[in-house]
Amino acid sequence: MRQELIKETVAGFISESYQCIHELVKYLGESAKTPRQELFFFKDGRRKNVEYSNRFFLRASTEYSNPQLTLEDLQGILVARILEACANHALETNEKISEKSIEVIAKRVTEPPKGVVVPFLLITDDVEADRYSINPLRESIVATGQSAFPAHSIRTDGLKIDETFLRKYKDILVSADEASRIQYYVENEERYVDAVDSMKYDQLEKLSDLLGIQLVMPALRMPLETLSSERSDGPMHHLIRQAHSSYETLTLLYQLMGRSITKRKTLLLVVPHSSKGFGSKRAASGRLVFENETLKSIKVHYRPTLLYPNDVDSSDVSIAKACDNLSVEAKDILEYSFIKTPASPQFALYSVLSPEAAAIWHGVGLQQGGEVVRSYYSMHSAQCKHLIFQDIPKPYSGIPLQLDLIAGKMLRHPTHGNVDASVGTVNLPEMLKKATSVRVLQANELLRKADSWS
Repeated sequence: MRQELIKETVAGFISESYQCIHELVKYLGESAKTPRQELFFFKDGRRKNVEYSNRFFLRASTEYSNPQLTLEDLQGILVARILEACANHALETNEKISEKSIEVIAKRVTEPPKGVVVPFLLITDDVEADRYSINPLRESIVATGQSAFPAHSIRTDGLKIDETFLRKYKDILVSADEASRIQYYVENEERYVDAVDSMKYDQLEKLSDLLGIQLVMPALRMPLETLSSERSDGPMHHLIRQAHSSYETLTLLYQLMGRSITKRKTLLLVVPHSSKGFGSKRAASGRLVFENETLKSIKVHYRPTLLYPNDVDSSDVSIAKACDNLSVEAKDILEYSFIKTPASPQFALYSVLSPEAAAIWHGVGLQQGGEVVRSYYSMHSAQCKHLIFQDIPKPYSGIPLQLDLIAGKMLRHPTHGNVDASVGTVNLPEMLKKATSVRVLQANELLRKADSWS
C-alpha cells in the first residue's frame, strides 16, 4: 500500500511538473558546483554537522516562527526530495525524466538523498518566534519578554504551551500530541532554535516511516548563527561592511530592493539589535543619517508592533513587544563586528552567501510575498554582474534557478483550508494522493528595472 502511494505521488508530480524538472536538470548540467558547504541535522535531540564538497544545493525551508511542522513546510520538503531524486537520476544516466522514470524515482525517494544534488533546509534565525500567529508557545514568549527577540537569541526557560491557544486551535493548527512533544523539547533544550529543530527532525523521521519517503535533509541557519560563529573577517561581516562602504553602493542596493534611500524612515539593510535583546525587523523603524553623502550613523526605534495573522483567524494577530531607541555610529558598521554590534541583515543581502543553485518558494504572490523574491533575484543578478560585493566569494557562482509551488495546489487542511495547519492535524497519506505542482519563475517576472545597473 505504501509503495503504491509513493508511486502515485511521484507519478502525479512528474506529470504536473515535467517542464520544471527538465529546466532544473538542464540548468544544473550547465552550472558550476558549490565547492564546500557545512550543514547540520538533529538526531535524537543531538546536533550533527556534515560537510559536502562539489555539490548542487536545492533549497527548501522551514520556519522558527512555529515549532510544529506545517503542511506548507512539508510540501516544500517533499517537492525538494522528488526534484532531487529526478535531477540526480537524470544527471547520472543522461536520461530524460518521463513516465518511464516513475519506478526508479519512487525507489530513490525511499532512501536518503544520494548524489551530486543535495536538498537542504534554509532556516532564517532572525525572525520572531510567533511571527505568523501559529506558535502554541505564544503566551509564554510574550510573558518572558522575548516576543521581539530574534529566534537565535531566545531561551526556553519559562516557555510552555499556551492552553488558550491549544483549546482554540487544537487539530486546526496543532495537535495535542504535537503540543506535548513541543513541551518536551522546550524542557530539554536551553535554546529555542535547538528545541524547534529537535521537534521538526523528530517529525520528519516519523513522517518518513509513515509515508515511506525519506524526508530528512540537512539544514543551514542564517544569518545570525553565521555571524556569531564566523570571525570578524568572515564573508558575512565583510558583506555588511561593503554594503555601507559608499553612498553609491547604498543607493544601488536600495534600488535592487525596490526602496528609496532618500526617505526619512526607510528599510535598513542591517537592523541593529537593542541592548535589551530586541531584534524584530517588524518592530524596528530606522533612519540612515548622512552628512554630505557620508554615512554618520544609523538610528533605530523599537516599538510594540503587530505581526501577521494565521490563515484561520485574521483577527488573531501576535505582537512583538519592544520599546527602545538606539544609535549606531557609522564606524561600527564600516568596521563591523557582530560581537560588538549584533544586528540582522536583510534576507536579500545575506542570501547571496547561501549555497543554493535552485530555490523553492511557496506560492509567490499568494502565500509568499513577491517583493522579497524580486529583491533576492535582483541582488544575486547584480553580484553575478560584478556590480556589488566583487571580492566576496559567493558559494554558488550563478544566479539560482527560482522554483515556486503552485499556490492553488498546495496542501491545505480539509475543513479550514489553511496551509499553516500542522502535519499532525490531517490524514497525510490521503492528502498526498492529490498531485502537487511546481513551476519555474522567469527572470522577466523577477528582475527589478533600475537604469543605473540593468
